[in-house]
Amino acid sequence: MISDRRKKRATDPYKLGILTATWGRPKLTEHMMRHFVAIEVPGLELIPLAVWSGEDPSPTPAVEGWRYVEVPNRPLGTKWNYGLKALMSLGVDAVMIVGSDDFVSWSYMKIVRDQLKLGADIISVRDLYIYHPPEDFVLYCESMVPGAGRVVTREAIEAVKGKLWDADAQIHLDASVMSRLRQTNLRRHNARDMKGRGFAILDVKMRAGPNMWKVVHDAERNDTYLENEVGTRLRIRRVTNIPAKQFFKDYFPHIKKYKDLGSSEPYAT
Repeated sequence: MISDRRKKRATDPYKLGILTATWGRPKLTEHMMRHFVAIEVPGLELIPLAVWSGEDPSPTPAVEGWRYVEVPNRPLGTKWNYGLKALMSLGVDAVMIVGSDDFVSWSYMKIVRDQLKLGADIISVRDLYIYHPPEDFVLYCESMVPGAGRVVTREAIEAVKGKLWDADAQIHLDASVMSRLRQTNLRRHNARDMKGRGFAILDVKMRAGPNMWKVVHDAERNDTYLENEVGTRLRIRRVTNIPAKQFFKDYFPHIKKYKDLGSSEPYAT
């Protein structure tokens, strides 16, 4: 039986919460925030919220259109759950999880809208684009299944008792989310083949950090990995260099000075 909420969402715009947590990287974070408040997709009402911490040595950007809640930085699982609870109190239908260094293309938002209409409760992506300013290329990393851009409906969040992260989680945050969601039998959709379907999830890695993950190449094994701060490695099946100029023109044309991401005035044009 279709719930009253789902019947209502069939005609009304979906209230999609955008949840991020900030720490350091204020200029890059402001680029990201301004990107999300500029997105306009028929059938979606975006409600962005950032969780910040008073002990952060960097100022948190104040961007019109974003809501803010404050909570201590550690443990990170508690920090993210606090933001999730705040978004749920605003009556959102679903929540998209993004890092403060993540960008999603408008075309991906259309996929999210369409999949929500079809009844998906958990929407994730396959593959990831990574950019290290000021390089001339973007890395297309296949079969990564990143946490960035994952969408979880209110029904799925309620099924895990309102907590997507283990409260004491400090690392492996996405693994924590997926472990909890696997306990549900809700409908899932994995958006595969970004290049073929014309959308992008972009993770910007700053040279000076802080970056929870970094790209490393093992010359002896001829393999490329994502490596976190405690040395855990995730092998990337295949990496392709994409010309940065063409990539940003195709997916993020409003970001003209992409080489300056994180080091220039926010949202430079």
